[in-house]
Amino acid sequence: MELIKANFEKKPENFRNRLGIEFYSDDKDSIISVMENGDCYDLIYSSRNRNRYEEMNEIFGELGETI
Repeated sequence: MELIKANFEKKPENFRNRLGIEFYSDDKDSIISVMENGDCYDLIYSSRNRNRYEEMNEIFGELGETI
């Protein structure tokens, strides 16, 4: 979580946060959703920019299991 919080801005609160989902973004083209799952986190990330997605995948792809 420190990596995400240090590099991405948390999006404003909304109704989805009540479900335990937090959203982060670094710009208008990329989004990360973080869901607490017991003692770990589930991460979903996406970008409309292919190069940016590949950069994110290099960083986040090494954090754990990919589905």
